Amino acid sequence: MACRWIPTPESNLLWGGPLYRWPITVEQIAEHQQKEEVSSFWLVSDEQKIGFIELFRLSEGEFRLCRVLINEEAGRGKGYGKQLVQMAIDYATENLSAHSLSLAVFEKNTPAIRCYESLGFRVTGRETSVRSFNNEDWPLLRMSLSSG
Repeated sequence: MACRWIPTPESNLLWGGPLYRWPITVEQIAEHQQKEEVSSFWLVSDEQKIGFIELFRLSEGEFRLCRVLINEEAGRGKGYGKQLVQMAIDYATENLSAHSLSLAVFEKNTPAIRCYESLGFRVTGRETSVRSFNNEDWPLLRMSLSSG
């Protein structure tokens, strides 16, 4: 079954990077979620799924936030992304003993960058490799949050 939240190949790359094949399916996501190092979460309001986020364990105490997505039907620009990321930060620090959280974000995704910065993430570098879509290069920024 195709995932309606990701309606185009461009949004598929923006959201999931090269992990998922277009068109993305619920089965692809479910298969990825079975990995031991993956913890995923839904943001739900009034029984409607509003957002999705994933924590990927890199090593003991180190996690990467991945595949942050807000359902367009729920409406973007309402703070759901910030709420979802904060939920993942809280879960990682309180339940997984995370001391370091990082993420990669496309440089062109300025709303996401602003959201992450508002929660304390800081740009730590730029990836040397870039992703391409329709002959356009998409550089990636690395961001991190350390709890001390």
